[in-house]
Amino acid sequence: MEPTVPDGAGGYNQAEANMTGQEFKGMIDIHTHILPGLDDGAHSWEEAMAMAQGAVKDGIAAVVATPHIYEDSGITPEEIREKARKLQDMLDSQEINLHVFPGAEVQLAVDLPDRIRDGRLQTLANAGRYLLVELPFGLLPVYTDEVLFELQASGVIPIIAHPERNESVQKDPNLLHGMIRKGMLAQLTGGSLRGNFGSKVEYTAKLLLKHSLVQILASDGHRADRRRILLSKASGVVADLAGIETAQAMTSLNPRKITQGIVFDPREPREIRGLSGFVHTMTFRALR
Repeated sequence: MEPTVPDGAGGYNQAEANMTGQEFKGMIDIHTHILPGLDDGAHSWEEAMAMAQGAVKDGIAAVVATPHIYEDSGITPEEIREKARKLQDMLDSQEINLHVFPGAEVQLAVDLPDRIRDGRLQTLANAGRYLLVELPFGLLPVYTDEVLFELQASGVIPIIAHPERNESVQKDPNLLHGMIRKGMLAQLTGGSLRGNFGSKVEYTAKLLLKHSLVQILASDGHRADRRRILLSKASGVVADLAGIETAQAMTSLNPRKITQGIVFDPREPREIRGLSGFVHTMTFRALR
């Protein structure tokens, strides 16, 4: 299905989308807060440059700038793209070899399908195909399935950002299994695998990874001195738990297809057995 979102306004723009055809040797981070002045990410252009330099040193070749988008944030796709272009110009002028794509991390809301059809939301890499959707950290709203289905009906594939941090997914990870079977994707945050968000999140992240319920590894990098744009250590954890091919797919192959707007079939997700049993319940409680 071809995207139905309008040309330019956060959707498919052929001139800019052609940029995504570039081949990058290195990892691609599809979830970063590197653009200053839009959210709780970089505080200045100087910090954005420092974040970029750290990413390059870590082996990252390209990032997608994904500022938080809430219903009342007032941030437009045009503003995101303008700042991404400015940062790219600054990087190029200093010969810092990092490509910056525009994107957004969009908070789940009832009106997302209307906003994507109206061109009010920025798709990842401006390719018109993928939208990074942030679930609430608490329980999933009753309208979740309907909103995600309507996005798909509009030709846009939702990528669920850091599902391991959502309370409903933590209690029943097979909720994510249903989403992936319906054609959605999920992005795991590197810090979750390393225990940066607590033992519950780490436990859930590793459970999702081992059952092929996540397809992309990203940093969710926010600052230059903490929650940085780094992937190499987390990629090593993925390799240890799920194999080096999975690590390469999650940090390079799959993100590259996303920035190109290419639809792909991920590894078949496996339902997690025994989650309603005594062992899982007691394990989860012990991590509180």
